[in-house]
Amino acid sequence: MSFVNTFYEFELKVGNYTVLSQTKKLSQDWIDYFNEKINCEKCGKEYKRKDFPFDEKNNKPKKYCCRKKYTYKKKQYEKRFKVINNIQNVLCLSCKNYKLENQFHKHKDLLKSICKQCHSEKYKNYISPKHLEERIKNKEKRIKKENELIFCNRCKKSTKRKDFPKEPKSNKLLKYCCFINEIKERELLKKQNLKRCTACKEIKDLNKFYKSQGKCRECRKNYLINLGSTKKRDNLIKKNNDNTLVGKKLSKLFIDAKKCSVCDIDMKYEDKTLDHIIPLTKGGFHSIKNSTILCRTCNSKKSNKDFEVWLNQLNSKYIDNFYKSIKYNDNLINIKTRFEKWYQQVE
Repeated sequence: MSFVNTFYEFELKVGNYTVLSQTKKLSQDWIDYFNEKINCEKCGKEYKRKDFPFDEKNNKPKKYCCRKKYTYKKKQYEKRFKVINNIQNVLCLSCKNYKLENQFHKHKDLLKSICKQCHSEKYKNYISPKHLEERIKNKEKRIKKENELIFCNRCKKSTKRKDFPKEPKSNKLLKYCCFINEIKERELLKKQNLKRCTACKEIKDLNKFYKSQGKCRECRKNYLINLGSTKKRDNLIKKNNDNTLVGKKLSKLFIDAKKCSVCDIDMKYEDKTLDHIIPLTKGGFHSIKNSTILCRTCNSKKSNKDFEVWLNQLNSKYIDNFYKSIKYNDNLINIKTRFEKWYQQVE
């Protein structure tokens, strides 16, 4: 409420209403009038006159505070009902046929103007805007996923996901794209009662294989022998361990060794292997004082040979490389002295 003074009269605002009054007494009468309580004729809700809903277009108070419940007229709704064979039927405004009440949808306890059958035919192909947006987003995601490049670690090729080969039974993506050729070959060999060994890569009869195994019987025996030797090796490490090759010390040994100490070739982390200079089977220890990093080829050639026997089989170039790696390493002093004794005997 605010007052605006003019020459002879002032403007009074109460709620949404504006009134002109000449004196303050008149203005107080207007205030009392607008603070009176009124009930809505339709719903019976109580309001102050100033808070009653106001129509801004006409600058007048509304007739009712609440809206009309239904947009259609009551008489037109009642005309649709008709009793046929002592059963109440309702007229459908689309197909113009009388049908039972069960065949209509309800909205606010009233039957709709169209029956269920006509409603389903009318809105058969209707898609809401939210549903349409979701469809577009899902389509974009699917296209993006299909065009995503997958890198094969085996053949080192990149192909799109939609072109990447799948398993024939489960329809899942294969681990390698080039693996599909092996599956086709396996099916052809199976018809001829043949199979390719996964270890020696030779094609043999099915009789030379155990059931549901990729390795043939000979390769399986060799595998089990090697498995037994690895278990023996683990037991030797536990016995002859001085806890110097643990955690950060072991990782530092691998990181610092960038070249092979025998053939002097640059090594990746995958090619590096730990070698016990004096083998564990010959009385060596699992210690930093008895270990170097070699490449896979040099380590496999050395295997579990004696230190002096292995040195006799090396070239003069490889012997020099090995001596350089030992010379300034404080951890390998015992091996250095043993190397020098061998070198004096050879000369």
